Amino acid sequence: MATVPLFHAYGFLICAKAVAVRDTVVIQTKRFDAKRTLAAVERFRVTNLALAPPAVLAIVRVIENDEEMGGGGSYDLSSLRIVHCGGAPLALQLIERFMTKLPNVGLSQSTQSLKDEEAQESRLKREIGRGLLSSAFLLERLAGKGNIHTFIMMGHTYFKGYIGDQDATSEILNSEGWLRTGDLCYIDEDGFFYLVDRLKELIKYKGYHVPPAELENLLQTHPEIIQAAVVPSEFSLKISPNLIKSLE
Repeated sequence: MATVPLFHAYGFLICAKAVAVRDTVVIQTKRFDAKRTLAAVERFRVTNLALAPPAVLAIVRVIENDEEMGGGGSYDLSSLRIVHCGGAPLALQLIERFMTKLPNVGLSQSTQSLKDEEAQESRLKREIGRGLLSSAFLLERLAGKGNIHTFIMMGHTYFKGYIGDQDATSEILNSEGWLRTGDLCYIDEDGFFYLVDRLKELIKYKGYHVPPAELENLLQTHPEIIQAAVVPSEFSLKISPNLIKSLE
């Protein structure tokens, strides 16, 4: 089931794959709604669900709220095998909440997967899993960031450049064809990748590197905050002391 825009590479690849391997795809044509999505998974017996991180959060919250209201699980999600998530990193806390509510469903981000059999027992501690055999990866050390690296990759599913714009192509592809993703990550001794943030979105404040995604994930742990977007600004915003206290 595709809930992501079809004009985006994410949605386009889902449809292209369906044609290539004769999959059946359920396409959500209206604006994303978590309850409607879960109802569609139940109705059409969806096995693979494509989401963006805010949609994963929305679905987890629906399930959590349903249980708090005594629903005991209003949706039959027994057909669902794996949820694919892309577009931004998933917070570890959100991954844990997802795994708690949907323990039998695998969670995949980009070209990495948390469904590896050997990672089942420790998957709650993992961020985005290992790379697939169809892709090659390189890590470039980022100055002043310790073990944090920029993530570059090469594979058959990645684009070859911008048509008619060599300058833009050179900025994102190096001379050997490696794609500069702009993702910041690190890798542990077992070969698991941990996605931290985006290089272009990194905020520099008084010499410190501030990852927006880290602040967004913290804000979204508050039950009254549906979505959060952190951007650099020259303006000072008043934040409620009660909000700060509750987040702490």
